[in-house]
Amino acid sequence: MALTRSGRFLVVGDNHEKVRISCYPQTTEIRSICLGHSSQITAVTTVRGLGSVEEAVLSASVDGSLRLWSLDGEPLRCWQFGSAISSLSCPAEGDSALVACEDPSPGLRKVSLKTTDEVAEAPLVDEALQAVCTQPGDGAPLWVDRRGHLRFPSAGEAAGWEDIFDGEDLPPCLASLCKSVGDTEADGDGGDGEDEDADKGRASKKKRR
Repeated sequence: MALTRSGRFLVVGDNHEKVRISCYPQTTEIRSICLGHSSQITAVTTVRGLGSVEEAVLSASVDGSLRLWSLDGEPLRCWQFGSAISSLSCPAEGDSALVACEDPSPGLRKVSLKTTDEVAEAPLVDEALQAVCTQPGDGAPLWVDRRGHLRFPSAGEAAGWEDIFDGEDLPPCLASLCKSVGDTEADGDGGDGEDEDADKGRASKKKRR
């Protein structure tokens, strides 16, 4: 979800391959619906200053495509990556976008929004990312790797990436800790049943006495 730079329109991507552009704050008034993706929308953002287009919308999808739209829902350009796109960012005033791709071709790619070529530039990073954004001003990329470390371009002549800070790696996804919840609850229910049976047995013995 994103607001246009003018603050007049709200852009929302859904699980049904659609990008909806609504008036803001009267969000019940839909200006246009962008149709073209073939799978779930994973990211949307807005851009301005692209030639004759005052404001435009960028959308990314699991189908591996990055699409540029006018506010009227007209397709302007499309780039195919061959891998699901998980994250997207572009400077407030700029002619490029940063795209984070998943398997089978993971990496961070920079795309020129003024070109009609459907082939993206060479990857800046050749590993899977968790998130990406651009620094204000120079538009340099900031990204989070799979360890949970925030990375930025190295200073000086040395090419590469540095960590913003030295910290501990992120633990595995919490979802993995919840996989046995159902089993634990089942075990707990079984335990409660055994306790109830034992209590009934003791009560019956007392009655016989």
